[in-house]
Amino acid sequence: MRRMILSLAAVGLISLIQTFVAEANEPPRSQLERALELQSQWLSGQRSAADWERYLLTAELQTELAKGEAANRHTVLKVLARYEAPQPGLKLPQFASTRRALADWAGELSQPSLAELPALARQVREQFKPVSKAEVLAHQVAVDAALQRLDRYLRNSGLNGEGWRKYLHLAELQIEMQKGLSANAKLLDQIADFFVAGKAGLELAPFASAGAELQAYGDLLAAYQDPIAKQQYEQAIDKLVSDLEQAIEKPAEVDRVAMGETLGSIAVSGQAGQLVKAVRGQFAQPNLHVQVSRNIVTTGIEDHVDENTPISDVILGTDIAGNGQTRAVVTAALVPNTEQATIQLTLRGSTASKTVGRNGPATIFSSATTSLLGSKRIFINELGFGSDSAHALCCTRSHIDDICICGGFIIQRVATKRIYGSKSTGEAISAQHAEVRLETRMNTRTGGLLANVNWNYNKKFRNPLAQRGAFPSVFRFATTTDWLTVLGLQARSHELAAPVPPPAIADGSELSIRAHESLIDNMAAATMAGQIARDEDFKRLMRNFHGEDLNPDELAALMRNIGDGVEAYEDFASLFQDREEQVVSPQDFSALKAAIQQQQLSAQQFERFIHPLSKGPLTLEEANAMLLHLPEESLGSLMLAPSRPVSVRFRDGGFSITLRSTAHTSRTGVERNLPMNISATYKLERNGGTVIARRQGEIEVDPPDFKPGGRLDIQQTAARRTLRTRFEEILKPEFKSTGLQLRGRWKRLGNLPWTQLVLDRGWIAAGWKPADATAQANPELRTAETQSRPLNLEP
Repeated sequence: MRRMILSLAAVGLISLIQTFVAEANEPPRSQLERALELQSQWLSGQRSAADWERYLLTAELQTELAKGEAANRHTVLKVLARYEAPQPGLKLPQFASTRRALADWAGELSQPSLAELPALARQVREQFKPVSKAEVLAHQVAVDAALQRLDRYLRNSGLNGEGWRKYLHLAELQIEMQKGLSANAKLLDQIADFFVAGKAGLELAPFASAGAELQAYGDLLAAYQDPIAKQQYEQAIDKLVSDLEQAIEKPAEVDRVAMGETLGSIAVSGQAGQLVKAVRGQFAQPNLHVQVSRNIVTTGIEDHVDENTPISDVILGTDIAGNGQTRAVVTAALVPNTEQATIQLTLRGSTASKTVGRNGPATIFSSATTSLLGSKRIFINELGFGSDSAHALCCTRSHIDDICICGGFIIQRVATKRIYGSKSTGEAISAQHAEVRLETRMNTRTGGLLANVNWNYNKKFRNPLAQRGAFPSVFRFATTTDWLTVLGLQARSHELAAPVPPPAIADGSELSIRAHESLIDNMAAATMAGQIARDEDFKRLMRNFHGEDLNPDELAALMRNIGDGVEAYEDFASLFQDREEQVVSPQDFSALKAAIQQQQLSAQQFERFIHPLSKGPLTLEEANAMLLHLPEESLGSLMLAPSRPVSVRFRDGGFSITLRSTAHTSRTGVERNLPMNISATYKLERNGGTVIARRQGEIEVDPPDFKPGGRLDIQQTAARRTLRTRFEEILKPEFKSTGLQLRGRWKRLGNLPWTQLVLDRGWIAAGWKPADATAQANPELRTAETQSRPLNLEP
């Protein structure tokens, strides 16, 4: 049963693996046609079908669908209004799917083309509207209300609340807010930055709401107070027109940073709302698409249960004890849901038991078979992982093997009659008790394990972004009967996302990830700007990303980090859960930490925690010898730039990565306040089924404005040499991959060979499929090749 319960929570790892709507891969019109067809099929069996078709104007909608791009937008909006009406039945999933697709299509019909955007921008240039006093006062009321809610929250937080007041400068903020229209907008903006500074706790609603309202108010107040707001607005529009005209020729090459900042400066004052929406609709399309097949999702969940279960119960006053042998199968299925991913878990099996019951003078020896049917649903959405209450249905059939009764003939006769007379009642009660036990175990174990998955999701993804006001504006999970999918859009108000749609998914791919370079750039800007990045952190990131066993140096560094307290328990436990399917308790981790500090691992600790991670052969003696000479922690670090700290580019079958720093520290702790950019460019090749990322030349280390052929001073030359040597361990000359190795229970899929790897126009599209199916779908990947050639895995 324990293995079965563990499998119930394993589905949570799907989002952490490559930690995201088959529908999102189709044009909105195609989505709508398919949703409408499914809705009509469902309605065909309903007596009210004709009434619903008339109310929802289905005939008019089908007429507009047939017109394609010439559809009448006003008619489409009229139909959408029917679907959005407060009719109880319209909340059903069948209508919800059509409503969402209809809304997307209506938005697409109103979206100007890229070629039309410059003219639209010129048109709104002459429509500048000064920010009115009423607008500013309305926003001030909203800020005051948000700050009052925050104040009530902090009053109930004791000393911790006082700490937050000081950190957020709330006393200074209150004084400034009392100045009304003459408040210092720059100071308000500076205080608003504290609300998105990345501190743990800022993701909570009272902080997030107050920070968002304050930021909007500060921006609007600045525009209201600016005497040359109109001139600046016109200059921003002119700059935007120029950028848009250049983008018409090469939309994938648009300077997202410059255009995003220009668009943000227009938007903060509430100007040109239609233009801002239209430009973002073109240049801020979703930048993450993930699709996972039913086969891959369920393979890591489904399981066989075969275990001994102790039995202790009281039925009709009889104390029962014994043992049961439970054999069951856990299966999983995807449930269609456009609002969140839904997975149905089902346990079917039986428990064969031998028990002894004692009641007064009677001892009853019996055997029984209890059929087990348990079900539970797991939900995945932007808030994390959850589940409903388990439901169980059990049925018990028993056989009395023997009865031993102490007493005379009359007592034996009466007792035997009562025992057999109550047999069916006892079976019903036994079945009810089995249902309660099964439901309780499923709820308790699954709840605990999902809590651990949620901890990882919130700690490593949601909270760090929410604390900086950068959680994706779109993060939509959904399931059909065949696919679990995720659609993501990560871009703050002054950032753009994907300017062009993603490449198509290769036929046969069962796991597909398509990410635009803006996803990485924007997330890095939100979480890493101005931060100190240590060499050890880079190495740990690379270690965890590749999921490979550790070489002696990496293993020694890990043991040092455990002993020094740098390696958090949660990270180590997650590492073992993913790689070894082992649950590491806090007590286990504390004991391991103490053993490393004492330089003496036990044989059990070595076999359980150290040996499984070692890339090469390693003995207990060798591991303990390593503890005597653990390496010193490198003091090397980078102070990342406050703007664009990390950027990547996916172009023409290759990629490049650039880290921008303002200062760095050597491994011995010597500080250098020299701005330097560290870059590497890779080209992808294929040799048989192996993908090779080969670095083009040396790692480039240059000052920010360095031009080819320029000269460096002595300090810059020394910094180039130092940083190039350090990053040689991270940005290696070559990386090889034969596919994807999933972790945890998904290891049973083995290595997933590549079915697709395309890097073009800012997108990386990667696809995999279990090996046996891949060989059939892509025979080319099985062909041994002696010479490398440019990668082209599109079928």
